[in-house]
Amino acid sequence: MGKLNTLFFFFLFILSNISLYAQSTHTNLSSEEDKKTFYEVTEKIRCICLPSLPIKSCSFSNCRSSAILKDFIEDRIRKRDSAKLIVDKIINGYGEGILQDPYVKSMIQEGNGYLVAEIVKGFGPKMLAEPDPTWINLSLVAGMLVGLGVIFRYMKKRKNNSLTINSEKTQSTKEDIQKYLDEI
Repeated sequence: MGKLNTLFFFFLFILSNISLYAQSTHTNLSSEEDKKTFYEVTEKIRCICLPSLPIKSCSFSNCRSSAILKDFIEDRIRKRDSAKLIVDKIINGYGEGILQDPYVKSMIQEGNGYLVAEIVKGFGPKMLAEPDPTWINLSLVAGMLVGLGVIFRYMKKRKNNSLTINSEKTQSTKEDIQKYLDEI
């Protein structure tokens, strides 16, 4: 049972940390320069559905709004906008002129007018992704406590097993000595 518990906690630990390695989203851009610009923008903008994450870490299958915004960012990069300009315009707004853009027109036709309205007027400074160190630190502390708990439990169980074995050996030795003394 002890090995089963150890394996369970090991896999729980591994699975809980998989999200740390899934920090980059897929892009349809082909050139390395465009990809670099895309990753620069998506690490500075928040996910719409999970504001504690940058958009590059957002689950686009669960957050359609961020997926649409990601596609919009890709479109702006294809039109040669710089990362700084895209971030600035997402925060402060593109203005009414963006409504003439073919991609924005298709967004409106697909029923995403609410998102287009935010793109026109800007999402505001709260759209900037700023890591919240509180949750990161709490996660690290919780992980350490779980790890220490597993180690403590293992050591305690190991100590109890060795005491049981030692007491059995001591009892056996006492019996052997008593037999020897009885024979004399």
